[in-house]
Amino acid sequence: MQEIESLAIQNYQDNMLYFEKHHQPLYNRLLALETLLDEGRYPQKYDLEYKDGYFDIVELNSGNHLYNENSEKFSNNLANKVTYKKNDHTFISLRKIRFEPVALEALKKENNAYAQYSTTAFLTEYYYNNTDYEMSMKKLDKFIFIGTGLGMHIEKIIKKFDLQVVLIIEDDIELFRLSLFTTNYAKKLNNIFAFFSISETKNEFHTTFNDFYFKAFFKNQYIKFNMFSSAYEHKIDEIRSMLISRPEATYSHERLIVKHKRIIDSLTSHYKYLDITKKENESYFADKPWLVVGAGPSLHKNTDWLVENQDKFIIIAAFTALKTLQRVGVKPDIAVQIDENDFTTDKMLKSIENFDFLDSSVLIFSGSVSKLLFNQFDKEKIYLHEDRTKYKLNRSTLTVASVGETIYSLSLIFNVANIYLLGLDLALGDNGKTHSDDHFMAKTLDQKAEEENDQFQLDNIIKVKGNFRDTVETTNLFAASIPVINRKTQLFKTQNQNIYNLCDGALFENITPLKFNDINIDKKLDKSSMYEELKQIFDKYSTTSLIGTELDAIECRGTQIKDYYNYLTEFENSPHANPDLFLASYIKFASMIVSHKCELELKEIMVIFFLRTSSYIDDFLNTKEIKNHKKYIKKFKTYFIEGTRNILDTFSNDFNRLKNSLEETKE
Repeated sequence: MQEIESLAIQNYQDNMLYFEKHHQPLYNRLLALETLLDEGRYPQKYDLEYKDGYFDIVELNSGNHLYNENSEKFSNNLANKVTYKKNDHTFISLRKIRFEPVALEALKKENNAYAQYSTTAFLTEYYYNNTDYEMSMKKLDKFIFIGTGLGMHIEKIIKKFDLQVVLIIEDDIELFRLSLFTTNYAKKLNNIFAFFSISETKNEFHTTFNDFYFKAFFKNQYIKFNMFSSAYEHKIDEIRSMLISRPEATYSHERLIVKHKRIIDSLTSHYKYLDITKKENESYFADKPWLVVGAGPSLHKNTDWLVENQDKFIIIAAFTALKTLQRVGVKPDIAVQIDENDFTTDKMLKSIENFDFLDSSVLIFSGSVSKLLFNQFDKEKIYLHEDRTKYKLNRSTLTVASVGETIYSLSLIFNVANIYLLGLDLALGDNGKTHSDDHFMAKTLDQKAEEENDQFQLDNIIKVKGNFRDTVETTNLFAASIPVINRKTQLFKTQNQNIYNLCDGALFENITPLKFNDINIDKKLDKSSMYEELKQIFDKYSTTSLIGTELDAIECRGTQIKDYYNYLTEFENSPHANPDLFLASYIKFASMIVSHKCELELKEIMVIFFLRTSSYIDDFLNTKEIKNHKKYIKKFKTYFIEGTRNILDTFSNDFNRLKNSLEETKE
């Protein structure tokens, strides 16, 4: 028994040294817990127990055991259940999309990279024509452990499959600490890329998962996992939610290429671009509260209050809320739109009877919105910002997930002292409605129907903390915006700003829930000259041309394009006689792209392209049932090179239009 105790203590010491060297934040948490336990300031919940030749964990309050059986045998059983099968305990990172022959023929006729799937369809179709979900992997490299127990199954699975990248998740840090006595992570994780999510907040977990996801990103098509017990099922849904809402899954590189083209269009047409860095010295809005109006269900429920109190606020509204505002006779002072889709923009514009009620409204658009909006309104009342592109560098870039975050961010950026949120529910109404009844794409979701649907989608209904209730129902899509709102508050809110959430929707951090009856504003604003005053403010912070370092960045982009073409030529001429040679040259190509010093649009486009294609290529070459890889490699290489060259040609053509415009301006 003394030998067992000595070994357990040695394991603990080895592990703490390992965490101190390789995982400092986790080490600090473990050290703090150890100190609190030693000083009796932490109510100990568990204890380690050794009996009948194996370790177990006993819950001190109940006397219940975690394993309640031989933990060695239990761990062996867990390890034996893990297989190479793709369809067994696996997260799938990319959605399966197939193409009819007529669709592929249509894509062949495209001579640019604007059309969705134009650069990936042939590669992915070739992949699905030759492999399926029932097949097995030759090698298992990435793995997620959900729940650690005493960690013994972790070391067995790592050894069995020779894993290279692992994510270890445990919600209870005290439970994880006990595994340090029974499992020598320091030895088992030697020469392995290990990521730990131990007792992390939701935001921390998302960061850790993203770091794990990007390590050996080409191994992400099928990510195997083990769940220690059913108590961790919530983590399954959380990981699936992160996968389906990842940027490359929700915003394709083709859309970013279209965005780039439209930004070039607006820059060459000399539209006004807002400087939207934080305006801490702007005092115009110190005594003018803003009502930030989205198109959530709370807008429809509270239109009577809005009509009665409209003159007490500067109203900044999402375009999606305009139909409701028009119906009740409320004129927004500022209207904002970021949606780029031509079809939905056309549908939204047709849903509004006329635009006379916006005659005295300032318009703020993403520079990449549909051309239909630019054609609808006078140029002099339009102000633009960038989203993900950086031609105005960071001065005009606002990265958001939806228009709701945009209107909220603008209220913070322009140093508004008192901000009130209405229609930014990010939750469903009591009747299951996603938006205000007037919203042109409002729909009703059925919780029961969702429960019967085992497909994990953006419209799946989940519960989150409520602003006025303990929980409210929302969707994966809406839930993805909640941390964005919280992040904008953290970035931009200053001590002199007060933010009040009037919505019966999701709870936001550092924003005060406020009932309508508790609003105390008596003063009405003089809006007779508001339009001209707002234009003066926004004109002060706007430019219509590139200046200073923005012009320097143009040269950086030009160099980047040339370098990327050279990298592609090098990859094209590289050997590909077998999977190892091909993957080595492929990874080298990706590394050169990612490590380029120019951190601008083309790099992001290429990174998303890699994330959307590399997993198909690697999984195909890692499929056990597939033989004669050489002929397949040639096809994959051809499709990948064609897609890459299409991206570079399209981007380069649009970029050269801007350069030519700048040259003409000089002359």
